Amino acid sequence: MKNPPPIHAAVFDLGGVVIEVAVERTFRAWASATGLAIEEVHRRLADLSEYLRFERGEFEPEEYRRRVRAKLGCPLPDDEFDRGWHALLGAPLPGIEAVLAQLAAKRLRLVILTNTNALHAAEWRRLSAPVLPHFERVFESYTMRCRKPEPAAFQNVLDYLGLPPARVAFFDDSLENVEAAAQLGMAARLTKGPAGVRQALEELGLPMTA
Repeated sequence: MKNPPPIHAAVFDLGGVVIEVAVERTFRAWASATGLAIEEVHRRLADLSEYLRFERGEFEPEEYRRRVRAKLGCPLPDDEFDRGWHALLGAPLPGIEAVLAQLAAKRLRLVILTNTNALHAAEWRRLSAPVLPHFERVFESYTMRCRKPEPAAFQNVLDYLGLPPARVAFFDDSLENVEAAAQLGMAARLTKGPAGVRQALEELGLPMTA
């Protein structure tokens, strides 16, 4: 069996792979701020179409806040909105910095490809500050005007790297995103956290030390 081509770059999803995220914290915070039951907050925000548009940069933060408030049907001051909105973001996952440092030592090019938005950007950059220096570039959906799993999002990264897709690993905790990257020829793996990344790297011929 022919060996796969060597990997020269690795593209990382952010939430669930590099940093911890928990969307439920946002719903709990907004339920507390509005007095709605958390189940009701879920129900009123079940339609994700406007959220996806926000991640594509189609709305300014003020407009997105207005649309969410309209769906909730409750007053929600900007500070309470943002506090809840940022609550889903967490710190780098334990062990991920060691993995990134080892990959950098192997001279792999490392980039992030994340579906995110204008409100979250400054907060996740603050929380991710310890690990961001390992990455040469961050690709954000709201600045690219496209998001995973749309082919254009991956193509932007491939064009920047200037590498054949087969030489680029992609790690994401969304099967839909992994399948889309694989269709473009990338060495895509479904991963959750550092342990998943280590296992994927082993499969790709890039074993990490403990």
